[in-house]
Amino acid sequence: MSVSKINTVAKDGRQREMLCIPLRKFFAFLSIINPKNVRADQREKVILYQNECDDTLWNYWTNGREEHQSVTESNQLPPTDHYPRPAMHIAITR
Repeated sequence: MSVSKINTVAKDGRQREMLCIPLRKFFAFLSIINPKNVRADQREKVILYQNECDDTLWNYWTNGREEHQSVTESNQLPPTDHYPRPAMHIAITR
């Protein structure tokens, strides 16, 4: 993944260095976020997003087409105590 460093001005007027990734890669980046590290009020959204992406990619690669089935908070939500580490995170840390 291509990452760039940019300088930006913070609220306090000081310059800060930030990492930027291409928008095209941003959605894949979201798949490696551990939901346990997300604010409680946003955690379910991250889990739902990751599950929907998993399903979409699975359908694309196994069926040759994208089949969009929107996930709602009432279905397909894994237990809150079970967050497997994403494969990409495992590959990077080894």
